[in-house]
Amino acid sequence: MNHRIILLLPGFLAAFFMAFSQSASLKPLDHSVYDFWQTLDNSQISPSGNYISWEVNPQKGDNWLYLLEVASGRKDSFPRSSQAVFSPEETFFTFRIKPHEDSMRKAKLAKKKDDELPKDSLGIWLMGARSLSKMPQIQSFQVPTESGSWLGYLLKPEKVKAPSDSTQTDSTSTKPPEDKKKKDTWLFISNPVTGDSFSFDSVEEFMVGENGNAIAFTQVFGDSIDSVSVKIFDTATRTDLTIFKNAGRATKPVLDKAGDQFAILVTQDTGEVKVFDLYYLKGKAGLVKIVDQNTPGMEQGWAVSTNGNLKFSPSGERIWLGTAPIPPTPVKDTLTDDEKVRVDIWNWQDMRLQPQQQVELEKDKKKNYTAVWHINSGRLVQLATESVDEVFIQREGDDNVIYGFYRLPYLRQTSWQYPDFKDVYVIDVNSGETQMIVKNRRYATRLSPDGKYLVWYEPSDTQWYASPVAERQDFSLTKGLKVAFYDEKHDTPQPAFPYGIEGFGENQSFVVIKDRYDLWKFDLTGKEKPVNLTGKYGRKNNIRFEYVDTDSENPFLENDYLLLKGVSEEDQSEGFYRLQMSGKYTLEKLISDNASFRNVAMAGSADKLIWTRRTFTDNPDLYVSDSRFSAPQKLTAINPQQKEYRWGRVEPVEWKSPDGKSRKGLLYTPEDLDPTKKYPLLVYFYEVLSDRRYWYFSPSPSRSTINPAYYTSNEYIVFYPDIEYTTGQPGNDAYDAVVSGTEFLVDKYPFIDKTRMGLQGHSWGGYQAAYIITKTNMFRAAMAGAPVSNMTSAYGGIRWESGMSRMFQYEETQSRIGTTLWENPQRYLDNSPLFSAPNIQTPLLMMHNDADGAVPWYQGIELFTALRRLDKPVWMLVYNGEKHNLTKWPNRVDLSIRMQQFFDYYLKDAPIPAWMDSGVPAVEKGVNMGY
Repeated sequence: MNHRIILLLPGFLAAFFMAFSQSASLKPLDHSVYDFWQTLDNSQISPSGNYISWEVNPQKGDNWLYLLEVASGRKDSFPRSSQAVFSPEETFFTFRIKPHEDSMRKAKLAKKKDDELPKDSLGIWLMGARSLSKMPQIQSFQVPTESGSWLGYLLKPEKVKAPSDSTQTDSTSTKPPEDKKKKDTWLFISNPVTGDSFSFDSVEEFMVGENGNAIAFTQVFGDSIDSVSVKIFDTATRTDLTIFKNAGRATKPVLDKAGDQFAILVTQDTGEVKVFDLYYLKGKAGLVKIVDQNTPGMEQGWAVSTNGNLKFSPSGERIWLGTAPIPPTPVKDTLTDDEKVRVDIWNWQDMRLQPQQQVELEKDKKKNYTAVWHINSGRLVQLATESVDEVFIQREGDDNVIYGFYRLPYLRQTSWQYPDFKDVYVIDVNSGETQMIVKNRRYATRLSPDGKYLVWYEPSDTQWYASPVAERQDFSLTKGLKVAFYDEKHDTPQPAFPYGIEGFGENQSFVVIKDRYDLWKFDLTGKEKPVNLTGKYGRKNNIRFEYVDTDSENPFLENDYLLLKGVSEEDQSEGFYRLQMSGKYTLEKLISDNASFRNVAMAGSADKLIWTRRTFTDNPDLYVSDSRFSAPQKLTAINPQQKEYRWGRVEPVEWKSPDGKSRKGLLYTPEDLDPTKKYPLLVYFYEVLSDRRYWYFSPSPSRSTINPAYYTSNEYIVFYPDIEYTTGQPGNDAYDAVVSGTEFLVDKYPFIDKTRMGLQGHSWGGYQAAYIITKTNMFRAAMAGAPVSNMTSAYGGIRWESGMSRMFQYEETQSRIGTTLWENPQRYLDNSPLFSAPNIQTPLLMMHNDADGAVPWYQGIELFTALRRLDKPVWMLVYNGEKHNLTKWPNRVDLSIRMQQFFDYYLKDAPIPAWMDSGVPAVEKGVNMGY
């Protein structure tokens, strides 16, 4: 075979010898380390750049929230805290505080009901005074987003005593003043800076206005008949105004951005079916009903829906709402349970299969259609209908044109074609008029944020197209350009996906679209020639560029410069670049490293940004710098205990497969590798994994796969080969890549023990592992998680988590068969491990859980029972109630232990555990673990 490696072997071995001398005293990772290994999450920088916060979360146990004052370097910490929010003026900092994990565990052991379990608290940290207030029994809290120092929080104290409607209380107290009544929920409206606090009982919902000058809420009272009170609290005057009080219910209180307009849904129906109306208030003019089921513009038999998204547009000139058909009054139930028929009727003409309808039942019940109330003209305009049922609001609702989809005619064929098809419409927000602009489209379609241009990708000729919305004049944006704007490495039996749109220009009619490497600017008027913004730098240097959006509130691209991330296809190194957008387009490299960068966030009004950096050996830690990444400062150093443990190293490898194609992969080795020893090899695969060179693998219990850091620490070699596919033979494609790559490693590295090699994969990787061992005996053991073993039965099965047919997966997507079962049954037979089960000589461990909604559980059962019948060594772990990947901590630890025991037994001659040797009978389940 023709093999080559892209690293220098002498230097490689020299590094190994140096590492061996440095780490001889280090410990191997074991299953006890999981609890205290930490992750860094939810980092954020305040708008001024003066404060940075982040969470450090252990994998099990209580976490910490940190707040850094950048100028002084002073850092405060808060145990068990998360969901932190800065106040607009950065005068205070709020967060949710969880109960101690031990107290929660004790309550669960005592069989406490959910409403009896310990509840979260609200933490309020005053920046100036550096003091903390805690409010127990918190349910929710809101902080204004634009200005103001007031906040609202809803809590449910264990013992409360009702005050009068508006009572000033101590800001640190959650016990309202004395009264004889006991109420369930209380709203506290508080200004932590001044110490003012007001409380209101029986509050159901509330909303804090964006600029903090008003807080609206509903109070519900009632015995046999509910009554509702709607109030608005003015934070300037510290008074509350009752704007509605009557029998009935009210929901979804909303304020406009300025805080002087208010809307809410109200019903006075007492029956089971309640029809809500839209009420509106401006200033103190009084709450008036503006929309009901008889309002002009409302569809016949429809009404305002409580499931819709009620909100004001930023200008305050529109109210967006949802409408829906009024449900029929339920028929009185006169049958007992054993007298009722329970049947699902599957009809070949159903647009969605019955299982999918069942999965989406609650979504269907809550389906509503977007409408808009024009405040100045007093008109209701229905925008979404049963013919254009999905609309997308541009710029939060102040544009005059939006776009929408209609999928219904094509839903049936989503069983075998994915992604789904749709007709694309543009909709006039003022008149409700719709215009179909693209028909029967599967791929990307976007309307410019100003509503002037529609842009879409046409797979039939692989071109991007645009059209002005006002006058339909379709034209190609990319015609004549000698680069591909679709996935050049596409390998499934369906049209290739485009690389995508990066954004639209403001005050200029242009769109920025990616090819594989570079960014292109296209004039949407069709007058100017396309411009390669990155000057072909990406393609020349094999660097893939992508836009980094640091201002999610701005729907347009930045006018001055764009921050780009660049990823090298050669070595996976990453960097950031500045693309000048004003004047002559220039590209400037800001920072580059043999590392992976994530979680970039920029201060809104300061030249500061934060990001995380990671490698295989470096835990993701947080950094801060200016927008040019000058003089970066490292802020965190979590998991210092890593220095006590053996870890590993990773290097890229490259070889040629039997078809002569160059293949890539990653080789993970122990950091103290001794080249004179022999090490067992584990091969893990899915599709393409070589882009994970700078991933950090935190030692955590497995959800389904092996952890390369854990296994290299325990003196294994781990290999990640990339797999490339052709249509109709996914099994052989996997075999060629995995086997040729493994043979290459064995030939090149004498420290790999070719007599002690194993395979591991899950889901698609589990299928490939099961297939490969039907074709070769070179592996001594294999572990396959959730493998498809019989494509003929899986093809007609259901993905139970979505309720969809599995046909599309085999014909067009991951399985890559490219044909129906009846058109070419041989392909399905040839690619199914089940039909070659007699060839399997490799001991096989499977995991297939009984609530798996992605790969039907019976696929594992079919292969297990076949191998059992053939007297082949096979085990299957079935975690009860678990889905495709494990989520419950004890099950994850259990899988990690058993998987290591399995491989240690076959590849390291460790003693056989009892569960493998004699099994664990059902009568000993949960008592005898069999380790």
